[in-house]
Amino acid sequence: KRTFLVFNLGVNNILNNKNVVSGGFEQLRFDFSEKNTQKFPDRRFFNYGINFFASVGLRF
Repeated sequence: KRTFLVFNLGVNNILNNKNVVSGGFEQLRFDFSEKNTQKFPDRRFFNYGINFFASVGLRF
């Protein structure tokens, strides 16, 4: 039976675009005293920049 050593390399977001919204939520709070709707704005999460990864595996 043969055994293999496997290498894997990868790159994500190669253009380094950090302006893409990856998630978020609306807060369920409201400022009743001042009636200010922007005091607790929506929360947004943006993409990371460029990411590199590597892995090594042993297949037997």
